[in-house]
Amino acid sequence: ADVVNQALEQVQARVAAVSAAMRALTATGAEHGLPTESDALDTVEEAVETFRRLADDWLDRHQEVVNARAAATVAAEVAATSQENAHTLAASSTERDGEAQRVHAKLAGVEAAIGPGYRQVLDEIADLRSRLAELAKQRATMAQALRGLDGRAGELNTKRVVDGERRDTAIAARDAHATRFRRLGTSTLTADARLDLPDGVRPTLEAARTAATGLGSIPYTARNIKDAETRLTDAVHQCRQTLADRAELVLDPDEDVQILTATVDGVRIGAAHLHDSVRDERDRAHAEITDGERDLFDRTLTGNTRRHIADRIRQANALVADMNARLERVRTASRIAVQILWRVDPTLPAATRLARDLLLRDPTQLGEPDRETLHAFLRGRLDEARDNDDTTGWEELLLRVFDYTAWHQFIVRIDRGTEQGWQPLTKKLHGALSGGEKAIALHLPLFAALAAHYQSAPRAPRLILLDEVFVGVDSTNRGQVFELLTSLDLDLMITSDHEWCMYRELDGIAIHTLITGDGTDDAVTTARFTWDGIRLTDAAGQPL
Repeated sequence: ADVVNQALEQVQARVAAVSAAMRALTATGAEHGLPTESDALDTVEEAVETFRRLADDWLDRHQEVVNARAAATVAAEVAATSQENAHTLAASSTERDGEAQRVHAKLAGVEAAIGPGYRQVLDEIADLRSRLAELAKQRATMAQALRGLDGRAGELNTKRVVDGERRDTAIAARDAHATRFRRLGTSTLTADARLDLPDGVRPTLEAARTAATGLGSIPYTARNIKDAETRLTDAVHQCRQTLADRAELVLDPDEDVQILTATVDGVRIGAAHLHDSVRDERDRAHAEITDGERDLFDRTLTGNTRRHIADRIRQANALVADMNARLERVRTASRIAVQILWRVDPTLPAATRLARDLLLRDPTQLGEPDRETLHAFLRGRLDEARDNDDTTGWEELLLRVFDYTAWHQFIVRIDRGTEQGWQPLTKKLHGALSGGEKAIALHLPLFAALAAHYQSAPRAPRLILLDEVFVGVDSTNRGQVFELLTSLDLDLMITSDHEWCMYRELDGIAIHTLITGDGTDDAVTTARFTWDGIRLTDAAGQPL
């Protein structure tokens, strides 16, 4: 109830305030002749606002007019001042023109009184003044250059003193190196290096420069020198073992130089002298053929050794011919045939090919020139074998010399059924073949070579084991390949996940297929089948 009473009192107070405001408004309106209604007051407010905006615009325009009038007044004053100055300058110009005319007339009178020589004198004076100015510039330039030359002379004088000290140091170092070079030259080092060391400082230095030029391409860092010393130490150690019965090797250090010497029969010599001695001894040993050696050559070249080599070469030719005869029966569906060529290596020296031909001939038909040719061939091969390995025994050397297989090479050739005929099977030609043709070109020579190998042991099993053989070869070509294997009498055993070898060219093969369990155990068994070239039968002999 109190709240309501308070609210009523507030309402009554605000009503009273509104009534008082209305009375004041009415009185003010009556005083100024203005309406007191709300709409009329809004209209009056809009009019007052419009009047205020127009008044502001008028004031702005009025200010612009005032500013323009002031600027015009200032411009008029400046124009008047400029006009007055122009009149003043015009009057002054007129006076100057008159004065110039008077001076010109006076000058003309003076020139007329003095004559043309005066003008010439003036010109000469002007030229002299120009020349004087130019000489003054040159003097300034020369003075500056003189100051620069004085500074340069001081620098050169200082450099002369420093260079003199360096020259003295270089001369001392040169003399020290020349002395050491001559001292080293008195040892075996110059002979080892094949140098001729003259007398005197200058010739010695020239010899040193020549040696340095010859060694210019050799690395000379600390690491290179260390590696070279290590290799030299290893080489000396090996040579000590090899030459233990002939010489005593000594490696003496001389500051940063290692000098190798050898003592032979109590005489100390250098490495070059030792090398020449060993080489001369070797040459003498090679050049001397004793009567016993010649007798051995004769027995070797006319006895069982020659017959054995000739027989092996003829057997090899026969084997190759037999292999080619078997390979002739195999030609792929694309008309490709394979052939093996066993020939003398064309890269061998002519003497080797000639000696091979002489070994195949009857020794009773060999003349003395032929025997000398064989002797020279045998001696050359022995020398070559000895150069490669000095520790090899006589028998092993002979085996190496008479290794006739090293005189020959195998070449696989193919005939593609074109007018080009037989061609060597190169990488380029092999790359042009199909996958099956590539397999045939590679397998057939291997099969033929295996059969030839088994002929050297007739009673041995002729097994050949193949895994996933002839992948990419069609059925017709596979039958031909299996026919070749049969004709070569090879005992074939293959593994495959799809090949059953049921070809009419194959007259008999046993087939075992693996059978695994159902997953409950690891047992594996086989089911056996047989192919006889016509039909396939199971283990009980029942056809399938």
